[in-house]
Amino acid sequence: FKDKIVSADLTDGSRSWENLGDATISGLEADLGYDVGQWFDWAWEVRPYANLTLLSKYKDNTTDTNLLYVSGTTYATGLVTGNGDGIFCRLNFAYTGKQDVNDWESETYPTPIVTMDSFVVADLSASWRFYNDDTLGAFTLRGNIENLFDKEYAYVKGYPMPGRYFFAGLRWEY
Repeated sequence: FKDKIVSADLTDGSRSWENLGDATISGLEADLGYDVGQWFDWAWEVRPYANLTLLSKYKDNTTDTNLLYVSGTTYATGLVTGNGDGIFCRLNFAYTGKQDVNDWESETYPTPIVTMDSFVVADLSASWRFYNDDTLGAFTLRGNIENLFDKEYAYVKGYPMPGRYFFAGLRWEY
């Protein structure tokens, strides 16, 4: 990155954005997935998948320190299934490794840097296209359960992410 923009503490105790200068992020990213239903000549797609990101370097080139809010390891894995005719379901597990962050709960200035623990969050989503007509269009019911196991986690210290929550919707395409 040239002139990477990051948040910064100002001398009056407020926060703003500044150009960090040069930063380097490098590593390996891999995706793997395959519809195992093809092996068995199933009518339904059954596709396990995995995505992995391993960073070998995520440094501020000026200070030679790790960038804040960047995890060296992230991965997602899960299972997608669908019948190709309107039914779809996905179960996803996402892992975020340890990362250095500002401690916004601290009363000191500048804010100290702490290491946040790693966490895994699971999500479940499903949809069903229950009506499809050339004149009226297609109607699909959709539902999600985010943070399926009600995991307590945060990307920013002092700002927790929501617990388990539900979403339902109806989509009309014409």
